Amino acid sequence: MNKKKIILIAVSIAVVAGAGFWLFGSSKAQHKVTYETAVVTRGEISESITATGTIEPVTEVEVGTQVSGFIDKIYADYNSVVTKGQLIAEMDRVTLQSEVASQRAARRTSINSTTMYPKRSPTCRSGAGNRNPKAAATESHGSFFQRI
Repeated sequence: MNKKKIILIAVSIAVVAGAGFWLFGSSKAQHKVTYETAVVTRGEISESITATGTIEPVTEVEVGTQVSGFIDKIYADYNSVVTKGQLIAEMDRVTLQSEVASQRAARRTSINSTTMYPKRSPTCRSGAGNRNPKAAATESHGSFFQRI
C-alpha cells in the first residue's frame, strides 16, 4: 500500500506540472511585446474632469457695516477682487442726513435744558464748584458729533 501511495502522488505531480506547462509556457507568442506606431499630426487636445463635492475658500472674511440703511449704488460685484480702501457701495444719503439732523436737534435741546436748570455741586455750598452747563453739554455731546 505504501507503494501505491507513492505512485499516485508521483502521477498527480506529473499531471499538475503538465497542466501548468500547457497553460503558462506553451506559446512564446503570448509573451512577445508589440509596438504600434503612427504618423504625427496636429490637433486639439481636450480633457474635461467632472467631480462632485463642496468647494470651500482658503480664507473667509466677514464683512459688516457700522450703520444700517438702504444701498444707493454698488461698485463691486459678487466674488470680484477688491483692494484696501476701495469704495464698494454708497448708502442712501437722505436717511443718514435726517438722522444727523435729528441728533443735532437732540443736542440743542439737551444744551438748552441744561442752561435752564443749572446743577450745583453737592460738595460746595457757595457755588464756586458750579460748572458752565453749556460747556458741560457740549463736552458730553461733542464726541458724538465729531464722529458724524
